[in-house]
Amino acid sequence: MNILFVHNNFPAQYRYLVRALLREADMALAAVASPSARSIKGVRLVKYAMPGTDVSATHPFARRFDLECRRAEQVLYSLTSLMASGLPIRGGARRCR
Repeated sequence: MNILFVHNNFPAQYRYLVRALLREADMALAAVASPSARSIKGVRLVKYAMPGTDVSATHPFARRFDLECRRAEQVLYSLTSLMASGLPIRGGARRCR
């Protein structure tokens, strides 16, 4: 089974879940995260870049939204890279809280 984690601060709250999944047979784990994420042996980690962005021209109420849209764009590029390298990524993603 292939499992992909998308979390800016990977492994964060998924640390114990990841360790448990790594003990299972036939598990392929990958993660997309920010440059500050920590790697875990056995998990393919792709870190996206967050280029410095001047949001001073953006309305103050929309600055956070602007930054998160830019983050989402970088995640998309990382996912495209993973797919190109052979990791199958399909729909059916679940958001966990």
